[in-house]
Amino acid sequence: MKKINQLFCILMIFIIKFSILNAQQIIISTEIIEENGKNFYIHTVEAGQTVYSIAKAYNVSLDDVYKHNEWAKEKIKPGEKLKIPIIKTETTPKAVQYDTVFHIVKPKETLYSISKEYNVDIEDLRDWNKEILASGVLKVNDKIIVGFTEKKLTIPDDIQQISKDVSTNIINYKVKEGETLYYIAKQFNTSIDSIVKWNKLPSHFVKSGQILTLKLPIEDLNEKKCKKGHLPDKVKIIAFVPAIDEVTSEIKISNTNITINYLKKYEFLQFYETLLLLQNLPIDYVTTFEIIPVAQVKNKKEFEKNLAKVNWQDVDIVLGPLDDQFLSYTLPFISDKFLWLHYLQKVDVDNAIPEVQFLSNITEEMKRIAEYITNNVKREAPIYIFHTADTIEKYNARLLKQLLNKNGFNNVNFSNTISSLPSGLRDQTVVVALTLDEPTAGNIIRHLGTSIKDLSLLEFFCPSSWLYFDNLDFYFFNKISPYLFFNNCYLDRKNKEIANFVNEFINSYNTFPSIYAIYAYETMNFLNELIGEYGDNYKNCLTSYDYRGTICNCKFVKNGNAFANNAVKIGKMKDYKIEIIY
Repeated sequence: MKKINQLFCILMIFIIKFSILNAQQIIISTEIIEENGKNFYIHTVEAGQTVYSIAKAYNVSLDDVYKHNEWAKEKIKPGEKLKIPIIKTETTPKAVQYDTVFHIVKPKETLYSISKEYNVDIEDLRDWNKEILASGVLKVNDKIIVGFTEKKLTIPDDIQQISKDVSTNIINYKVKEGETLYYIAKQFNTSIDSIVKWNKLPSHFVKSGQILTLKLPIEDLNEKKCKKGHLPDKVKIIAFVPAIDEVTSEIKISNTNITINYLKKYEFLQFYETLLLLQNLPIDYVTTFEIIPVAQVKNKKEFEKNLAKVNWQDVDIVLGPLDDQFLSYTLPFISDKFLWLHYLQKVDVDNAIPEVQFLSNITEEMKRIAEYITNNVKREAPIYIFHTADTIEKYNARLLKQLLNKNGFNNVNFSNTISSLPSGLRDQTVVVALTLDEPTAGNIIRHLGTSIKDLSLLEFFCPSSWLYFDNLDFYFFNKISPYLFFNNCYLDRKNKEIANFVNEFINSYNTFPSIYAIYAYETMNFLNELIGEYGDNYKNCLTSYDYRGTICNCKFVKNGNAFANNAVKIGKMKDYKIEIIY
């Protein structure tokens, strides 16, 4: 035991020493030399320093450092000397701004494989991600920093235009030493997935000298093309529909009825059930929508067999997938020939194709909550962020904590058990519950409602989907007076059209419509209005259309040829009524 304690002390001294070295301020060198008429600082590398931190300290770009120190692209070590160019300016120079490059960890990835993919040193990854790697384990869906790029990047001269058609704007680009797919995607305002698809790359790794084909978005291209066309006689829609692997590997259709064992835990099937229902209701659609289901199965080969059955030449619109795990399967089949509409919380839309992202992305949700707390809560107030073991919830929790820390809140705590939530309050306290698990939500409300005497001290935030949970004690829920963040869709029972749909769904399927049924209802409303407005030219007019939403909360923002929904609202419950306050 004594030896173990000694080893522990030595380890702690090493960690503290290493942390101090990493946190040290970089001192500008006083050693200056002249080479070929140019002046340079000679900087001696110290422990914990990276090329990025040194460049930032000397107010120069990464390219400026690499230009005069080619060897530094591999790795820098303490004691080595870097030549840092002295850049003369007539006025006070502005600091070089950088974008942080993030990577979401996938199954079976390691720090080593990620370092190779982004051409960075493992020690740099550890240095940039100390908080996430504090446990010593890299987890799936961890969002880690893998590098930095300058915000304002100019298109290099060594680009070959290979298309005379300005509407396509296709170019060949030669990869430079040290560049990654993420760097190139940001440089040309596109996505990694698009570059992989255009070039049929086997992985996200590119080599120096490799030639890539890039399709660049053109500003205002859609507006120039956007002229109302004729109403089409028929619109063919491919709908990616989740299948229950344990029950059937295919969704079998007989006339307009779906043959499948319905279970409540598989509520995502209501997406397709609603599409079928809407086809049979007396709705005055502007055209005939032909829905063709493609079953999503976890076996990739089986899924590809289902895709091979589709005649893609006749497809107009692609819906889905509804689950992130199928995104990598479907991306190779998505192109600018189709309108692609989905309810995935992607980080970025693909601005080179007509894409519609109905759900606001994770960053927008957490940013909105952080903004409201920042404007209405004192900085010293304790904040508890509740999440379960779900990877998405943990990712959201870390992101929200980072945003709050940045805004001056230092007492932000993670909570993943009911007992770790606050009970006896003496001052203003914030609890943000991110879970979508119904039993857990019920336990949280009972705990807070029964253990806190003065609920006026509690500022409680939770998803709007909690309104539909059967096991929630609404007496305590109303007493707590929660803030609800509406990040997707919610039912307005006062709307007669929506009320009629709900009644028809209950009569047809003997159950209340889930969020997936709402997604399908909103999808068909959107498509009907878009095509009614622009006819068969709807793809080119996508980003010109101002769609506010029927059930879903919509505030679409143009991004190239794509539409991203950035709408997130916060409501407050009081006396069993909800008022949107932010």
